[in-house]
Amino acid sequence: MPKILVVDDSETLRTQLLKELEGAGHQVITAENGQEGLQMVEKNPDIQLILCDVNMPVMDGLTMCER
Repeated sequence: MPKILVVDDSETLRTQLLKELEGAGHQVITAENGQEGLQMVEKNPDIQLILCDVNMPVMDGLTMCER
């Protein structure tokens, strides 16, 4: 199953997606903002899908995708 990165500043949404995706057999990593998301991508080059919020503190999702 693919490794998925979920990037969202909402803890509730991250937790809900984590439970649903892990329940479907995926390995899931989470991050609270774009900067943390980029760090997770560097540490986990085998990530195959990123689900990312747009409006977040520290670094927004669009900036994260550009980098």
